[in-house]
Amino acid sequence: MPEGTGGALKGRGEVEAHLCNGLQASEPAGGAAPLPAPAAHRPARLQATKLGTVDDFEVVREDDYGLFGLIARHIGVSKSTWDDHNAWCKQQAETGHPPRRSIFMVPVVPPYTPFAAVWSGFMTLVDLIYTAYWVPLGVAFCTEGFGNLSYKCTSADLLGGCIYTLNMLFGFQFGCIITYDYKKMEVRDGIRVALYYVRYGRFWLDVLAVIPFIYLLIIIGTPSLENDDRSFWIGILSLIRLVRLLRLPCGFKG
Repeated sequence: MPEGTGGALKGRGEVEAHLCNGLQASEPAGGAAPLPAPAAHRPARLQATKLGTVDDFEVVREDDYGLFGLIARHIGVSKSTWDDHNAWCKQQAETGHPPRRSIFMVPVVPPYTPFAAVWSGFMTLVDLIYTAYWVPLGVAFCTEGFGNLSYKCTSADLLGGCIYTLNMLFGFQFGCIITYDYKKMEVRDGIRVALYYVRYGRFWLDVLAVIPFIYLLIIIGTPSLENDDRSFWIGILSLIRLVRLLRLPCGFKG
């Protein structure tokens, strides 16, 4: 530790550090802020480092991860939820229980992994290009042959629907960073990831984006449906996808 570090932190209160959901933390003597674990002892390069609690501030050090730290999924929670999660983390650290799996019974993907980061960036491009431009154009010019598999517009809508559905499912599979005020904490517990995604995240926006895809599958399975009825409901349901654009001003939250 560089000379003078201990003095700079003197008087800031006792530092409490604990492990939660795979976050690395240590508690050096003298009340100094815990330092990140050496790179040689980290399980992975993109493992998040929890610095601990200083003056009741929980922080995840994201500056070490560059772009990955920027586009990792962040979910803002209420103070009561933050306090509840903090208390749960301490209990998990005392009992030594590992993080639970996702609702699909597979391990949760940490939010700082390349795959999670690439998918998050990819979905932003989908919303900027497909949702913002293709959806209105499809409603204006592609309703007549909707449901016909030989129609190119139908193929494009099928592809978009598959992407939206995968994104909704990945919302339960990828870990997240919960935030309150300026405090952040990584969540890898599958049950809590699902809870925060549904309650505070973009789950309902993702559900609305999937509804037109379900209707498209119904049309493909029931070709006897009147074309006039198709055109009306196609236009209404497809425009619902535009609500996904509400997430763009918020960056990579939810």
